[in-house]
Amino acid sequence: MNGHTSQTITIVNETHPAEMDLQVVIFQKNLAAPDAPPIPWKVVQSAPGADAAVIAVPRYYVVYAEIAGSKGVYQSNRIILDDTTAALRLHNLAATEIREEALLLDIISYGEESPEREPIRVEIESSVRQEVVVHVMKDNHDVLPPIHVMTGQMALFQPQSRFYMVLVGKDAHTGEILHIGSIAEVHPEQKVTIVGNRESGLELTVVDYEYDGA
Repeated sequence: MNGHTSQTITIVNETHPAEMDLQVVIFQKNLAAPDAPPIPWKVVQSAPGADAAVIAVPRYYVVYAEIAGSKGVYQSNRIILDDTTAALRLHNLAATEIREEALLLDIISYGEESPEREPIRVEIESSVRQEVVVHVMKDNHDVLPPIHVMTGQMALFQPQSRFYMVLVGKDAHTGEILHIGSIAEVHPEQKVTIVGNRESGLELTVVDYEYDGA
């Protein structure tokens, strides 16, 4: 592992102040479930002329599971994964008078370290007697849609190394919420600028782009 450090993505709004109040929605995709709708990881306010927004992107993922019990939702311990392929196992601990349910997430094995900007691959097997929901987080927010695992099943998640951004704007004149332009792809340690205007269109432009891999 590379240690529990962070990288950054910088967002600069270079549009005219009279355009729109803009938000940048940042999300990541799961290569193991390419058809699953993504969820917002961060929603960043971006006002024209304001200071650049610097988004911290932890290098590691935090994984935990939860199940529904008679007294509420029970969570497992949390596992930190960096750039290493791994296999995880979910199982119940014996019920006690103190805790009706106890859920344990174990690391079975580590694989080889993934090359920089290559997605990690994590397999999860479950022997829990009911459906388990697995959460994959960065910076205390889910970065992938929750993963549902049934008893005896194997689940997989493989987050892409890149992030995706899309503009959402509120028209200053009508108040209408608009999805603007195409989706931009960005890696940590890159900068994104918001350029254009209402007439010609607004878009996200990645600058200082040096990576041309998948």
